[in-house]
Amino acid sequence: MREQIGKGADWIKVYGDYRWGPRGEAQPTYSIDELRLIVDTARSSGRPVVVHASTPEIFRLMAAHGVALCPTLAAGDATTQYGGWKKGTDPEPANIRRKRESFQAALAAGVTIASGSDVGVFTPDLLVVQGDPSQSIAALRQVTLVMKDGRIVRR
Repeated sequence: MREQIGKGADWIKVYGDYRWGPRGEAQPTYSIDELRLIVDTARSSGRPVVVHASTPEIFRLMAAHGVALCPTLAAGDATTQYGGWKKGTDPEPANIRRKRESFQAALAAGVTIASGSDVGVFTPDLLVVQGDPSQSIAALRQVTLVMKDGRIVRR
């Protein structure tokens, strides 16, 4: 984590639980002490922590300790479509249903939700603007270039 912070990471993102149990079920990835160390280390550097998680137990802990969830809902949707699922035509796959149910459980537990995605699971669109949107959101109205699927669609 410190190495990633040293390379410029703005957020720390960890798996709160993962499918590693004896039957592939989700189990906590870290002990409470390990999660505290992760959060304390990140906070000492001024970085927030987001967590991939899917079990109610982890969601309750996240809510209690002020840890946000970055659910990356579009990532699973995209990778499932890459695997052949035809959204809107084929029945909803179990992994998509589980992700939706997990998200609802996080909301019910009162977990703070952060917006984000996983890098590399879908083709990015590039938008070039005049100015710095982090300083003034109005810069998003000064579009100078748009690329989609590797092609310039607006200059």
